[in-house]
Amino acid sequence: MKRPSDSLLDSWKDLQRKIIGLGERSIRKSYYPELQKRLDELERFKALLDHSQDAIFLVEVPSGRLVDCNESARRLLGTEQVNIFEASLFQRLDRPASARIRKAFSRSGRASLRRRFLTAAFLQSDDRRIPVEIALSFVQFGETRYGVAVARDITERVRAESALRESEERFRQLAENIYEVFWIASPDRTEIEYLSPAFDRIWGRPRDSVLREPSSWLRTVHPDDVPGTVETFKTGAMEGYDLTYRIVRPDGSVRWIRDRAFPIRDGRGRALRLCGVAEDITARREAEETARLQEQKLIQADKMASMGMLVSGVAHEINNPNNFILLNAGILARVWRELLPALDDYRARHGEFVLAGMPYEEAREKMGHLVTGIVQGAQRIQKIVQSLTDFARQDPGNRNEWVSMKDVVESAASLLDPLIRKSAARFSLTVEPALPPVRGSFQQLEQVVVNLMTNACQALTGKDQGIEVSVRYLSEDRAVVTEVVDEGEGIRPEDLPRIFDPFFTTKRSSGGTGLGLSVSFRIVRDHGGTLRYVSRPGCGTRAILTLPVAETNLQAHEAAGS
Repeated sequence: MKRPSDSLLDSWKDLQRKIIGLGERSIRKSYYPELQKRLDELERFKALLDHSQDAIFLVEVPSGRLVDCNESARRLLGTEQVNIFEASLFQRLDRPASARIRKAFSRSGRASLRRRFLTAAFLQSDDRRIPVEIALSFVQFGETRYGVAVARDITERVRAESALRESEERFRQLAENIYEVFWIASPDRTEIEYLSPAFDRIWGRPRDSVLREPSSWLRTVHPDDVPGTVETFKTGAMEGYDLTYRIVRPDGSVRWIRDRAFPIRDGRGRALRLCGVAEDITARREAEETARLQEQKLIQADKMASMGMLVSGVAHEINNPNNFILLNAGILARVWRELLPALDDYRARHGEFVLAGMPYEEAREKMGHLVTGIVQGAQRIQKIVQSLTDFARQDPGNRNEWVSMKDVVESAASLLDPLIRKSAARFSLTVEPALPPVRGSFQQLEQVVVNLMTNACQALTGKDQGIEVSVRYLSEDRAVVTEVVDEGEGIRPEDLPRIFDPFFTTKRSSGGTGLGLSVSFRIVRDHGGTLRYVSRPGCGTRAILTLPVAETNLQAHEAAGS
């Protein structure tokens, strides 16, 4: 690349040829005018050289003695003109530069010699060192060969380069010692220019793998977060982004990452590169989740306190009329039993008659069932009120009965028969024979199964959908498993983790209280069992109730089986 000083050297050589040419025409009559003209040109050229910002030296080869220089060279050397030529150029330069110029001088006669460029430091009389860039070439005056050194002061450039190096070093020290991952990438992230060492610690893998293959960054993202992350990477290159996603470390652990990026633009507003900071926020997320759960517990405790006061009042208001119904139903049943002989005698003497809009024979058959139904219904109300009271008090109740899950499921199906017939096109109940009993409360377990079947009926949306209920013994788990499977609408993924929360319901508009599954979950837990739901929207729901079999019952069951 041609430098600004090259034109000065070329002009000097041209002037040299002109001066030498004077001798060839010295016998001409125009000698003196021509000489004056050449002297004028020389003065103009000298003035031009003196006004140059570059320092220009004429140096004897190979001694290095200074022969001549311009004003910029005098200022650079920092000495008076009388002292300039007392030392050689080698004494004015640092040792490495002097050695290179000596070597160049020793080769100055070779045909292959080219113009050379080097950086050096000029040593001033006050011991200051001035950084310069030197262009070195050679000229011939008669039989004598000289070196022409054009030196440019590069102090400002050196300072800028030094400042840049210091800035880069400070950046490196900062980037390599912060907890967050600092990264620089191309706008499309196909190249990663820099990735700080914190990546190794947070991601649990070497950063070299990502520097070599930038696309491997995405392979560390949790599968559920990949689509959103890819979309943000694509759309956020121009304006930047603030993204939260999960990564999976090589050991299988999951970390939460907050990744913020911003573009670096040129003068036209085009994004040259993307810079970002990725922060591990796992501890923060866990703290937020703990706080959220704690808040939910406080809310639930407040609800339970309110519910306790509500239930205590409602239980009294319900139990009083319900007790009245139970008492009167018993009297009504006794009256009906005692009245039957008289009614039978009347029919025998007077023939068939109508009672409550029904033939006597039909009324006689149904009346006993009606009275029994009133009694059973009132008893069920009594049990429900007791369950609400127990739930509000967190009373475990009586769980010392030997309970047959076959009887529990059949009783629940009988109670819900009208609802099942109305809701389901198909209903099947499969019970494995010779099930071992479980230890617990028949009424509470019946309440759980009734809840599961009721939810299954309410989940059905089509006339051709059905429900399957099964009870079986799992020897490997030593437990009795009851499953209620419906072909309904299913449960949304975001709702599934909350279905056992008190007062959470998706059926608020249709009268749901959100207590059914919460009460059921607590009952099952108190029985030492588990209750879980498996569901997908549009694919139905499977409720799985697992209850452990007591050791004494298990031994008896295994003995009977053998």
